[in-house]
Amino acid sequence: MKRYLPGIFLLLAVAGIAAVFLLFSSPFSSDQSDIIKILGEPDQFVISYLPRGEKELIRTEVWLYPTAGKRVGFSGGKLAYIENDTSEAVAAPTALSPPDFYYEEDLEDIRDILGDEVEEGTFMPGMETTKIYYSPDALFILDSGRLTYFQTLGKGDKTYLDAWEKEQAKKEIIPTQAPLSPGEKTYTSSDLGFSIKYPADWFLQNGVLSSYDTGYMEKGLDLPDKRLKCDFIPFDETKLKLDGPQTLQEGNVTLRKGIAVDLAGEEGPGLGDAVLYVAEDGEHDPMGLLCYSYDTDFEAEIKKMLETFSFINP
Repeated sequence: MKRYLPGIFLLLAVAGIAAVFLLFSSPFSSDQSDIIKILGEPDQFVISYLPRGEKELIRTEVWLYPTAGKRVGFSGGKLAYIENDTSEAVAAPTALSPPDFYYEEDLEDIRDILGDEVEEGTFMPGMETTKIYYSPDALFILDSGRLTYFQTLGKGDKTYLDAWEKEQAKKEIIPTQAPLSPGEKTYTSSDLGFSIKYPADWFLQNGVLSSYDTGYMEKGLDLPDKRLKCDFIPFDETKLKLDGPQTLQEGNVTLRKGIAVDLAGEEGPGLGDAVLYVAEDGEHDPMGLLCYSYDTDFEAEIKKMLETFSFINP
């Protein structure tokens, strides 16, 4: 028996260390933990899983702080943006927490958290594998039995969601006096500090650019085979490296293109196709366009779009 004692003590020590690690490790990423230190956990939140490449999904989160007037976005656990939210509508803070909801969960897992008041919503034509569910505390979507969308603004708070979406649309899309071609729209963000023209049949809101409607699941739309999904983000050379850069334009605004390399080394879903465009003028902080889903068929349109990029803050 004595000869086994060292091994038993070693196993107990390892088990104790593992238990301590699990007890004190945070379910939030380091960027999320930094935000929580400043603003606390979100009053409300939205989680969605968006296509990344051909077979993978990337988790995006929007944290809402109506009282503080802030809205924070994350992509793969990394901070994507912090914006002012001037919506006057305020919903009661949720008791739910973002890490409790993830792709692998099924209906029973979510019912264990939300309770028995979960009910199935309207059937979506053409999307037999997709179902929407409501509860007093949340709305969520399951695709093939797995969680792909979750928001804490449930049935009782739909008026808040409607007011918030209208306010965001009014804030983000600002009419311009410059003449536009029939196939262009203009996007201006005072929070990110730039203005740009983009194809009229694309989508650009809250700094997220896509060639398709990212709300396709809720609206019963098909996901296109070729697609583009990118985020405008402040380019921080301490976190991202532009590998193999090509200069596309020089002048008032210099445009470069390359592959994004994550210097933070954090675990997570990664950067997807990782195509990165960077705009800089020597006076403002550089702005990046990081593409998680990218197809070369869109390259000419992106280049034409970025040629209209301009910084707007002094």
